Amino acid sequence: MSRIKASKTKPENLVAALLREMKIKYRRNVRNLPGCPDFRLIGERKVILVHGCFWHRHSCRAAAIPSSNRKFWLHKFRANMMRDKEVRVALRKSKYRSLILWECQVEKSGRALENRIIRFAASPSR
Repeated sequence: MSRIKASKTKPENLVAALLREMKIKYRRNVRNLPGCPDFRLIGERKVILVHGCFWHRHSCRAAAIPSSNRKFWLHKFRANMMRDKEVRVALRKSKYRSLILWECQVEKSGRALENRIIRFAASPSR
């Protein structure tokens, strides 16, 4: 687990490249917002969170539960999911809109992901 990076992961770098390609200005890993979002769109009250499927429990194959020390992992995953929910609520209270992109969606990226980001960036900020 010590080798797992918290920022500048492969999926984050792919999203950053897409944002640059679409000429959407952003800041990375904004520490003064709840949950330290991966991206904050400049001039907007919008953030993009890139979630790893394993750690944040997406409903895909990558979210398998390790067979050893199962009790620890179940507790860890439950805590991660609760923290994610609290972060989303805190962002909403701060009047920020958020978009969650899952690792598996980003790695398959394509037109659908680009369209999703474009729709989010173009939507009104409350």
